[in-house]
Amino acid sequence: MDGLATSLKRLLRDRRSGSSAIAARFCRLCLAELRRSQTRSTTGTCESALKEIVETFPAMALLHTLQDRLRGTLQNRGRSLVEIDRQHLSKLFTSFIDELAGNRRQAALHFVRSARQNNSFLTLSASGAVLEACAALAERRRKTRADVAKPAVVVCESRPAREGIAMARRLHKAGCTVTLIADAAIGHWIEEVDAVLLGADWIDRKGFINKTGSLALCKLALLQRKPVYVIGDTLRIRKVIFPASRLPKADPTEVLKWREPGLAVENRYFERVPWNAPHVLVTEAGTRWPGSGSTG
Repeated sequence: MDGLATSLKRLLRDRRSGSSAIAARFCRLCLAELRRSQTRSTTGTCESALKEIVETFPAMALLHTLQDRLRGTLQNRGRSLVEIDRQHLSKLFTSFIDELAGNRRQAALHFVRSARQNNSFLTLSASGAVLEACAALAERRRKTRADVAKPAVVVCESRPAREGIAMARRLHKAGCTVTLIADAAIGHWIEEVDAVLLGADWIDRKGFINKTGSLALCKLALLQRKPVYVIGDTLRIRKVIFPASRLPKADPTEVLKWREPGLAVENRYFERVPWNAPHVLVTEAGTRWPGSGSTG
């Protein structure tokens, strides 16, 4: 079995998974390390690994929340990390995984209620929250009436990593009718769907952070007067406003393999999207309309 350091290196290279998958995998790696190693320094190793993954994925709010909870455990118990009981630390990681999964299920149920008038959606990138929301909608319609149309989801391939392809396959298995499109085709497909459906890596009072392309989708939805459902949970909501200037740049060779003198290439995976009236934020706590300040 690989140790934490080796497994962490693979996780840090992951550019296709959503923040839920990244956070859950990290927790499982730490749990495996706690079971495998009997040294007291293992707890310190987990803290160092968490710091490294937060620095690698700074816009993934779930990781910051997990880090806050670990620090809170130290402060509340008044002990160093090495002295923290291994069983207590295991409970922290296990409960975080369970809470994340439970929140996602509950948010999916709220989405089913709030989006019951919509049948077709346009989405981008890969999101466990979006997948579960669509699966819940498909399941509800199967149980309600056998002849009701499946939810139709149009999925952007999401360059440069193209994680939208795997997302499209998962949505199809979940019972949705799926159409996979090139990112540049959103101008046409926004007119063919009822709503936009997105995940979120970071949520704050001014907006949210998600895969690049989300801002264009939201602006098109505003022009078309179509709702934008943002699926997340309260673990992603932060008081701190994450500035767009701090969003990390990715490898430019993913866009253009060979460097050319005088040709600047920029590759950013994430971007900020400000709240607007069409946005509906759906979490395990219910639905909110951040652009208007109302809740439901």
